[in-house]
Amino acid sequence: MPNQQVMEGVPISVMTVADYPLPSTSEMRLAAIHHSNKEINQAGKILADLNVSQNFIERTTAMTIVEEWRASHAYPLRAVKTLLKQNARKFGNAVVSGRPKRMPSIISKLQRNENMQLVTMHDVGGCRAVLPSINQVKALANITVQ
Repeated sequence: MPNQQVMEGVPISVMTVADYPLPSTSEMRLAAIHHSNKEINQAGKILADLNVSQNFIERTTAMTIVEEWRASHAYPLRAVKTLLKQNARKFGNAVVSGRPKRMPSIISKLQRNENMQLVTMHDVGGCRAVLPSINQVKALANITVQ
């Protein structure tokens, strides 16, 4: 149930993570990672290898592991995007978007940062809200992170 807050003298309903519906069965399947962090990191290293010394099967397996890891972020990303969109409605003309990081960008980032572990990559998905004023952006950020 959304809670009530007052913003600039106007009561508004604010949706929190607790108000968000549970993930679907398919989202739960995607969210279940069947590989260890070590296997995921190794798969990232294989894909980042510019020498491409691995055989086709090894690279294909690595790609599958990284794709599954990337897909496991779909539900949290959808939840945050929906929460942001729900709260942004209070401000009128807001544009909210979000998407997972593309595979070529993941691989490129691993190539640029040799010491990066794939499981600690923090920008696998992202959301943004575009609002008419910076004050509205700050207000949206405040109610969304509560």
